[in-house]
Amino acid sequence: MLPMEQIEAVVIGAGVVGLAVGRALALAGREVLVVESENAIGTGTSSRNSEVIHAGIYYPAGSLKARLCVQGKQMLYAYCAERGVAHRQLGKLIVATSPEQVLALDGIMAKAAANGTPRNAHLFSTSLVTLVILMNSSRTMASMFEFLILLTTAISLVIYFGCAAAAFRLIQTGILKVGAGFKVILLLAAIYSCWTIYGAGTEALLWGIALLLAGFPVFWLLRLARGSKAAT
Repeated sequence: MLPMEQIEAVVIGAGVVGLAVGRALALAGREVLVVESENAIGTGTSSRNSEVIHAGIYYPAGSLKARLCVQGKQMLYAYCAERGVAHRQLGKLIVATSPEQVLALDGIMAKAAANGTPRNAHLFSTSLVTLVILMNSSRTMASMFEFLILLTTAISLVIYFGCAAAAFRLIQTGILKVGAGFKVILLLAAIYSCWTIYGAGTEALLWGIALLLAGFPVFWLLRLARGSKAAT
């Protein structure tokens, strides 16, 4: 019978969480052994993460998930800044593409506010929507509802077409390597986008493009603001 090894702490799994726990125990003066079944560290679940620092928008206010997410986000940004770990604080863009989703935005923003998550663009987007409605106030309620549906469709499909066009460009330059099936899907997506945008009509398309263009200055201002904060 082999002799039994004696050690203060054993951590099973050398992923992100396991290594963090092992590090914390070691810094506290414990003798630690980290056990991993794979051939290298961080090759299990940790290698399949989205690489996103979550903002804590969707969790119920006051819940443990909400508190840990917001606190962990702040600690992670500070950790990366102190140690020169490359990262980008881009913010989060939540786009409503249907009337039901538009109605849900206020609830999402209420959760974000309760969890202490900044929501810089919500007032701006609400003001734009209000302006669009006021400028079309001569319409009947049914006509206004139809117009808003066409408007959200045109906006989302313009972005959809842009993504397809960008993918084609990446394929052309050799950066994105995909099979013939994926190219067919991209082509169908581009055709569907053009067909649906055409069906939405010129008015909805022009309003949609105007709203998208109106958002660019806000996007760049927020990026500049975050860049100046990172520099300081």
